[in-house]
Amino acid sequence: MASSRKISRIQEIIVRAGLIDALQVRSANAHLDKWGGFFSQVLVELGFVDEDALMATLGTGLQMQVMHLGTVPKDASALARLEPSYCEENLIFPISLRDRVLSLAMADPTQLKTIDEVQNRYLARVQPMLASGSEILAAISKHYRNIEVRPDANRARRAATTELPLRPSAPGQVTSRIAALKGSSANSMLNDILGDDVGELREAEMTRLKTAAQTQEKAGQILRALRSLLDEKGTLR
Repeated sequence: MASSRKISRIQEIIVRAGLIDALQVRSANAHLDKWGGFFSQVLVELGFVDEDALMATLGTGLQMQVMHLGTVPKDASALARLEPSYCEENLIFPISLRDRVLSLAMADPTQLKTIDEVQNRYLARVQPMLASGSEILAAISKHYRNIEVRPDANRARRAATTELPLRPSAPGQVTSRIAALKGSSANSMLNDILGDDVGELREAEMTRLKTAAQTQEKAGQILRALRSLLDEKGTLR
């Protein structure tokens, strides 16, 4: 049965820019149908796109400047009316509240329902600002939980669970990829990505990374099942 999922403005921009192919679109939507989330973030989680390239594309398509949150100061009045769990669920972060205007970082600024909900909570106008999912999650950890996390730490799970490419560009590429993965542990990959900061990750953050890795494994199962189906139909031959 075909999915009845409505194509979002974000998906239209990404597809028209040629960042992903039709198979990746179906895989991402299958992931969304089963576990929810945001189309753009799922693409990053599955390793289909580079987050920086994705944000540049969305910024151009939405005609919005990409906001970087690393040096944003804490605004207690802006944080007061949104729970961190709500922010994580909707991939948003309240930056500042000034003169009844809330500057709100959003991974998907086209989510009008979320904007309306937040406006009702603050009784203020929301000014949506485009920001990457990893920077939003890092800001939530920093300003709500006092846990300093580099945005790259949110990508650590992808390095440990990246799927082999469905269409290797050259013979032997798959074999070398498997050998590289077999010779690396999750801990060593974290060390490579985080450097000296890996020892500073607190237990709560490590638990979140472990949960994210489990979610990534489920996504991998979808990709493997989809590839098996395509193999049966002869699409990849």
